[in-house]
Amino acid sequence: MFALLCGITTCIFVIKAVDKKSDYYFILTGVATIMTFLSKQNFGMALLLALFFYALLYKPIRKVRYVFYFVTGMLICILPVLVYFLATNTLTDFFRDMYFFMIEKTVIMDLQKTPIIYPGPLPYQIIKTLFYLSPLLLSFLATMLCFKTNKKLIILPLFCIFFYLFGIRPTTDYTHLMPLLSITGIPLALIMTMKKNFMRYGAIIAALALIGVGSYDLLFRNYYRWDEPILTHSYPSPNPRLSIWTSKKAADTLAHITPIINAYSKPKDFLFIYSYAPLYYLILDRRNPTRFDFFPPLTRNDKIEIITSLKKKNVPLILTLQPLETDKSAISEFIKRHYTVISKKYLYVWKKKDNLPS
Repeated sequence: MFALLCGITTCIFVIKAVDKKSDYYFILTGVATIMTFLSKQNFGMALLLALFFYALLYKPIRKVRYVFYFVTGMLICILPVLVYFLATNTLTDFFRDMYFFMIEKTVIMDLQKTPIIYPGPLPYQIIKTLFYLSPLLLSFLATMLCFKTNKKLIILPLFCIFFYLFGIRPTTDYTHLMPLLSITGIPLALIMTMKKNFMRYGAIIAALALIGVGSYDLLFRNYYRWDEPILTHSYPSPNPRLSIWTSKKAADTLAHITPIINAYSKPKDFLFIYSYAPLYYLILDRRNPTRFDFFPPLTRNDKIEIITSLKKKNVPLILTLQPLETDKSAISEFIKRHYTVISKKYLYVWKKKDNLPS
């Protein structure tokens, strides 16, 4: 969602830059573009393509001076980050991960794709396919309308088109329903400004329908796919670092594992979570001993790096969401060899047996 926010902010900046003929706003456009790219590279590429086509379709933006200040803004943002990457020797890792998620996993391995035509009975196929194509179709319609009436705003539907093609489309369905509904609001809002009543009223009806679908999903179905419906979040968190209402399962989990973690480690100590649950680092006030909080297929060097970090920092505790009996990876074998399970309720808590080998 941060990448989406940065992308929309970029569009607003470039519209203001053109409207005010402001070099300052073109610099901000460049800064926001790089922030989008750094937070999520595929959305950054989508934004760059949207800006490129914006320049093709909207002549007032095609000035050397504007390009100069736009690039200046990009450099202002990217140079400190580049220095950090070089100082920490992580530049290669950044581009390697970017290649893995954008090219290898999506294109070569074909792991992040849902079908264009969804399976099931014919009515279900039609309704669901149209629903998930709606951001693209509405964005094309808004692009054509803006091209005829207000070309200055055409960057907004263009961004939605490429945002959809580069990020939402390969991984639609429940996981990305929230941003899908979010970007659909942009072309709908543009269509609502049109003078043709049937289009305006149609957009209003569609917006109300999407708000209804989103609200129903939030309140009565699984919240962001994995969690329980938001209406069941009526239990105060037992952990003082998380002062919110949550589900009974989450509250019970925190009530159980927080005293265990506090009994065997101190705040700011290292804790390794060998599952995708990085929020526990914040809630439990513990530090990640590695640079990984997400575990896609890891390379051999990645696994060696993680094990080396566990040894070097003598990590006292490890959390996993599942047992590791069937996991034969090098990291799992290391954990099973040098750690023992002290709790299997809700989460698996592993305590170090003795000093780890160097």
